[in-house]
Amino acid sequence: MAPKRSEAPLRAESPADMRILGLTRVETKGDSGKKLEVFLELRNSSGEQLRTPARFLFEMYKYQPRSSEPAGQRLQIWDPVEVTRDDLAGGGGYWLTFLEAYSFELDLGGYAGRVGDYLLQVTCFTADGRRLTDTLRLKNP
Repeated sequence: MAPKRSEAPLRAESPADMRILGLTRVETKGDSGKKLEVFLELRNSSGEQLRTPARFLFEMYKYQPRSSEPAGQRLQIWDPVEVTRDDLAGGGGYWLTFLEAYSFELDLGGYAGRVGDYLLQVTCFTADGRRLTDTLRLKNP
């Protein structure tokens, strides 16, 4: 029997890295239209997953293939999401205990039905003032 994996502890430690997980996808949510489900993980300098308060900014850009700068025109920017210690206490809010990652649901608005590739850029502002960024290409959301 495999040993039980413990949940990432709630820490005051600052993350060294952020990654948008490949589980990120566009999904239809009943009558409310299409939503972008974003899954993120934060890791410390030792590579351990962290559960820590932070502020997240989400932006979507038109993808420009064969370009030195693949992020073209910015199509959408969402209001920043502040994840507090209270949001993370007990595994509730934006934290998925089974995945040991953050989960966010964003309304796609006017871009829900358009064909094309996009870049999702997420910026994390840590409690100690650092900025971590990652980008993921979304194909034909």
